[in-house]
Amino acid sequence: MIPKKFYDSHFHVMDLSHANLMAFLLREDLITKETIRDFSRKMKWWMKLIPLGAIDLAPGVIVRKLKEFLEGPSKVKNLLSFMENSIRFDFLIVEHFLKKGKEGKERMITSDNLFLVDDVLYNKIVLCPLVIDFRYKNMQQKGIFYNLPPNKSVIDQTADLLTAIAHYMQYELVPSTEFPDRLHVTSYGGYRKGKLFEIYPFLGLNPQNDYTLDQIKRIFKKYFSGFDLDTPKRRSELLLQKMGTYGGTFEGIDLSYFFAGIKFYPPLGFDPWPENDLLELQKNCYIYEQCIRKRIPVTTHCSNGGFITDPNAETYTHPGKQWFKVLKHYPELKLNFAHFGARNDHQTHWREQIIDYLLNKDYENVYTDFSCRGFTTDKQEHHFYDEVEELIETYGNKVCDQMLFGSDFMINLLWTDSYNQYLANFKYTEALRGHKEQICSINPERFLFG
Repeated sequence: MIPKKFYDSHFHVMDLSHANLMAFLLREDLITKETIRDFSRKMKWWMKLIPLGAIDLAPGVIVRKLKEFLEGPSKVKNLLSFMENSIRFDFLIVEHFLKKGKEGKERMITSDNLFLVDDVLYNKIVLCPLVIDFRYKNMQQKGIFYNLPPNKSVIDQTADLLTAIAHYMQYELVPSTEFPDRLHVTSYGGYRKGKLFEIYPFLGLNPQNDYTLDQIKRIFKKYFSGFDLDTPKRRSELLLQKMGTYGGTFEGIDLSYFFAGIKFYPPLGFDPWPENDLLELQKNCYIYEQCIRKRIPVTTHCSNGGFITDPNAETYTHPGKQWFKVLKHYPELKLNFAHFGARNDHQTHWREQIIDYLLNKDYENVYTDFSCRGFTTDKQEHHFYDEVEELIETYGNKVCDQMLFGSDFMINLLWTDSYNQYLANFKYTEALRGHKEQICSINPERFLFG
């Protein structure tokens, strides 16, 4: 049996210096009825009877109970704990625990990088880290002295990501001999040899963040100059050759094939079709035309959650509003609607719009990924993958031809404990038997290179 490649089409690599933390803390889905209930469940019954005004009378008790809550298990803390590491270690950490497991839990991957998903053998995981352009010039924070828009340079984040890929190729994590409960970095036995991951990032871009049309043209010339004449096979070869070769500078080197695609993030203020601003529309149209001509895949955030900072986020993000106008003019655009449209059930009309695209022969380059959706727990009677299975039974195999596996790691740590668990949910679900290879290997390979 010849091993194949398993593709994770939606992955994130960042540390606390990259993310817009104010946008994160103001997420609509961070403080919800469920998180409040979770806090309430951890409180002693008698604490719920204390009037708020009585807190001043028993500060020691309240502080102690709050400290117990903060020191207890928390998915938010799990995410922040991961993000507190330097981005240079992210790939090494995920690889280590996939191959070693933790605390009695099974490892997902053998030491030879082999793993089975429904009797199909894999020996590589292709990760597509999606860079988010976190700059948001219109963000206002009332009542604070330093009311400044976050200056999160996408160039700095890009350089850190490319450095992390190069670091991953040269090092590995091993248990410390001095402190057995810790890990330390050591030189890898051979550059690239035996590595589990192939890593093909997507460049984050928001043309409305003070980019001129000439600057956007230079971006395509700098990062995608070779895409015009290559073949799918040649593109995959060149991306692999460039992987991990970044040396710490953008000056004097050929930057083409460091990136496989482009990432848009509408909730931070990207309008896919700014029809009332002809200059902005011209920039967007240039991007779409270049992506079609060069066969560059595009992924856009398409969920009602996320880093929401713009009041028009839903209009910009909805697959049937501004994006419908884009596809009306550019039906050949290779576009992935991430998260299958929405994470909450009450917005199933987003999903229905995406299904319409998948079934329409005019939009054969429209895809959708399952990132941050494939959660399963014993408390759930109906799992997400069961719902996808029902959609395939209802609409036929055609709806499956443009579906992609995605994790949304590390953001998915808000709902799962590890990359291991998210991968296990997909591997072990009884749903989608006969379709998993299509979703995690065949479709994403066509999306990236075809």
